[in-house]
Amino acid sequence: MRRKWFFLLVLGAVASVLYGGGGTLDLRERDWHETGTVRLSGEWQFYPLRLLEPAKTRWEEYESMYIKVPDSWHRYTWKGKPLSPYGYGTYRMVIFSTDEPLLLGLRVPFLTSSYNLYINGVLMVSEGKVGTNRESYIPHMVPRYVTFSNTPTIELVVQIANFYDNKGGMYNTIELGLWDTIHAKRNLNIAIDIFLVGALFIMALYHLALFTLQRREWGILYFALLALSLAVRTLINHECLFHLYIHDLSWRTSIKMDFILVNLITIFVVAFMRTVFSSQWYRNLLKYAIWFYLFLTAVDLFFPEEIYFHTQMVYIWVTVPLGFSLLFALIREVWHRNMEALLLLMGFSAFFLTALNDIFYAIQKFNVFEIYLTPFGQLVFVFFQAFVLSRRFSVAYQTSERLKHNLEEEVKRQTIELLSEKNKLLQKNHMIQEELELARQIQLQFIPSLPPAQNFAFYFHPMIQVGGDFFDIRQIDTHKWGVFISDVSGHGVPAAFITSLIKSYLLQTGDIHDPAGLLYGLNDFLFPYLAGNFVTSFYMVYDEDKASLTYANAGHLDPLLVLPSGAISPLPSFKRGVPLGVLSHNELQVMDKGYSNHTYRFEEGKLLLFTDGLIEAVSQRLHVPFEEILWGLPWKELSSLSATDIVVAIVENFKTHIQLENVIDDICLLCIEPAKTPLFEYSTREVSL
Repeated sequence: MRRKWFFLLVLGAVASVLYGGGGTLDLRERDWHETGTVRLSGEWQFYPLRLLEPAKTRWEEYESMYIKVPDSWHRYTWKGKPLSPYGYGTYRMVIFSTDEPLLLGLRVPFLTSSYNLYINGVLMVSEGKVGTNRESYIPHMVPRYVTFSNTPTIELVVQIANFYDNKGGMYNTIELGLWDTIHAKRNLNIAIDIFLVGALFIMALYHLALFTLQRREWGILYFALLALSLAVRTLINHECLFHLYIHDLSWRTSIKMDFILVNLITIFVVAFMRTVFSSQWYRNLLKYAIWFYLFLTAVDLFFPEEIYFHTQMVYIWVTVPLGFSLLFALIREVWHRNMEALLLLMGFSAFFLTALNDIFYAIQKFNVFEIYLTPFGQLVFVFFQAFVLSRRFSVAYQTSERLKHNLEEEVKRQTIELLSEKNKLLQKNHMIQEELELARQIQLQFIPSLPPAQNFAFYFHPMIQVGGDFFDIRQIDTHKWGVFISDVSGHGVPAAFITSLIKSYLLQTGDIHDPAGLLYGLNDFLFPYLAGNFVTSFYMVYDEDKASLTYANAGHLDPLLVLPSGAISPLPSFKRGVPLGVLSHNELQVMDKGYSNHTYRFEEGKLLLFTDGLIEAVSQRLHVPFEEILWGLPWKELSSLSATDIVVAIVENFKTHIQLENVIDDICLLCIEPAKTPLFEYSTREVSL
C-alpha cells in the first residue's frame, strides 16, 4: 500500500509539469479547479547582462536568447562566448490563461542568488537586491509565495543577479496554481518539515541518552549526531523554517551552515558505517574519508564563499564513488549473512538514491524528479539505523537471558525475569516522566512567564505536566495589546500538541489586529489536524489610547466585567461563533456560525478571562461548582483591588474549597484593568500560589 501511494504521488508530480516553448506557455485549456499546480519548466526568453523593467521596456528592441528552466545560464553561450555563472540577466515568459476571475499564486523557490519578480509589469516580490556587480547586489534565498489575479495574458519577468554561487539563474522551477492550492501546499510543506525535524530531534535526544548509559557503543553517538545534523539542516532548507523566526539571518551565514552540515552529515554516516564493517580495509578507507570531509568542513568554516563554493564538485566526485563502494560493501556483508548489513542496505539505498537525484538536480544532469527527495530518504535511513541499534540491544538482551536460563534454576530464573520486567517498566515510566517534564518545560515557553504590564495578571495550572489550556498576551502596537485564551478538548499530550500548533499560528499570522479574522484563519489552520477535537477560543485587542476592546469569541466562556459598584456581568456579545475545528470555513459561512468583531468601551472596572476548569471544579465542602462560589465573592471590596490582587484573592478562595491535586481539568485565569500609567513605567510580579 505504501508503494502504491508513493507511485501515485510521483505520477501526480510529473503530470503537473508543463513545458513552455519559445518563451510562452498556453494554459487556456487548463481547468484550474480540477488540476494542481503547474511547474513553469521549459524555454524562457533570456536577456543576458540586462536588468530590464517591464513597464519601461519594448522587448523587441533588445537581443535575447532562449534558455531552458530549470538550468544555470553558465551552460549557454552568448554571441559566441560562454556565459559566466557570475552576472545578471532578465528572464521572461508569457502565459496564455483563461479569462476566469481567479486568484492565482506562485511558489518561487531558491533562485540564485537575488531577484525581482514582476507580474504584468508590477513588482510583486524581491529577494535580496539585484545589481550589476558584486558591490551593488545583496544575495538572499528563501522560498517566497505570491498571489495575483488571473488575466488572459500573464507576463512573468524575473531579474536575477548572481556573483557568488557557481550556478546562476533559475535552476529551480517556479510553480503556478490557484492561490488556495499553493497556500495549502505551503502549509503541507511546513507540516512535513516540522514532522521531520521533530522526529529527527526526538531520535537524537533519545540516542544521546542511550549513549550516556552505553559509552562503549560509539555507533549510538554517531547516530544521535547524524539525526541532530539532519534536523538542523531541514530547518534551513525546503521551506526554511529557521527564517520564519530569525528574519535577519544573512545569506552567507545560511549557505555556510548548509555546506558545513552536509559535510558533518556525511562524516557521521561514514563513522556509523565503520561500526558495521568487519573488513579492516573498508574501515581504513572510511577513516581516510572522515579526515577528507573534516578538511572540507574546515575550508567551509574558515574561508569565504568564493573559495568553498568550489569544493561542491570535489565533494560530489568523492562522495558518489564512496557511496557506491559502501553499497557494494553492504551487499558483500549481506552475502555473508550479516543481518545488520541487510537493514542498513535498505536504509542506505533509499538515502543514497535520493541524494543522487538531488545532486543531479542541483547540477542539472540526469535528474529523475524535479524535486528534492533527500529529506524523505534521510528519514528512511535514520529509521533503519535506529532499527539496527535496537536490534543490537535486543540481541544483547536475548543473550543475557539465555545465560541466565542455563545457569540458574527454574524458580530463580522466573524470579529474575519478573524483576527484569519490573525494572523495564520502571525505566520506561521514568523516561516517560522525563519526556513529559521536557514537554511541560517546552509548553511553559509558549505562555508568558510574567505579566507584560501592571494592568495584567494571570494564573495557570495544568492538570498534569502538560495540558490544553493556553493563553498569550502580546504587545501588537505602541498602545495596543492582543490577548488570546483557548481551551482544547481533552487533556495531556494530544491537547498540548494542539496548543503548540496554536502558538505557531499566532507567531506567523498577520491578523493580530482583527480578532474575527484571526479566529477564521486559526480555524482553517487547525481544521485538518484536530481529528475530532475542538478548541474554544477568545481573542481581543485592547487599545489603551482609545480605552476600547475589540473582540471575537469561538465558543469560549464569556469574560466577566467587574464594575466599580461590585456588580459583575458577562462582556456584551451579540454573536458567539462555534468552537474552532467543528466546521470548515465554507460550513461556517453557509450555516452563519462564523465569527464577528464586537467593541466595548473599557474605561473602568476589571475584566476576567478564564477556562472551564476554574468554574466547573466542585467544592469538597459545599458540593457545588466553584462558579456559584465565584459569583458570591465580595466583589464590592474586590473591585477596588489591583488586577494582581484580584487574581490572588480568587486563587486563594479556590484553594480553600478545592485541592489542586484533585482538579480534573486545566485552570487558566486572566485579569485585566484599564491602563493608568505610561506603558514603560509598569512594574510586574508573578502570581504564584
